Amino acid sequence: MLNYFTYDEDKITNEIIALSLKAEDEFTLAISGGRSVTGILTQLKNADVDFHSWHFVIVDERDIKKNSSESNFNQLISFLGHEIKITHFYQEEEINLEHSLEKYEQIKKIDLALLGVGEDGHIASLFPGKEYGNSIIIEVLDSPKPPMRRLSVNYSFFSRCEKAYLIANGEEKFETVMTKKSDLPLFRLSQFTVVELYSDQYKG
Repeated sequence: MLNYFTYDEDKITNEIIALSLKAEDEFTLAISGGRSVTGILTQLKNADVDFHSWHFVIVDERDIKKNSSESNFNQLISFLGHEIKITHFYQEEEINLEHSLEKYEQIKKIDLALLGVGEDGHIASLFPGKEYGNSIIIEVLDSPKPPMRRLSVNYSFFSRCEKAYLIANGEEKFETVMTKKSDLPLFRLSQFTVVELYSDQYKG
């Protein structure tokens, strides 16, 4: 299922917090990196939220050092601190496929995914027109953007997810998702979970 909404940062943040309060035990949030989610991360940082019951799951990572300012891991802790619980793709300082498979296989339920959409329509490191097999964690060796090597969750991972919020702000991203090409990752994603797409360009 796929639904479209106008982007409202306050509303989305409040919905995420409300979902976390409804979680029976641990609230698990799958999250991408990049500019798309920084506004919501800022809101969460400034809200009165106890993150001890939150579990963050990073959905992809480029082949860069863990402590790099460009890593999704480092972006998350730069907003929310080192004390949060994070499942990530690193073994020590390097991304590691086998180690990641072991960790991500243990995750059985995701309450919500918060994902940015790229200008070409990619989600996590799942790119339009590509087939990635059946493994829940994939190694991408031909990313259109450097670095070419990345690790990412696969579409099937999101079958464990209750719902996904996709952020596609800006005219270029909105035009991409509104082409509604069948090979766009958001349509593949909607086969596995409920997708709500938010854009500051949507006037519905």
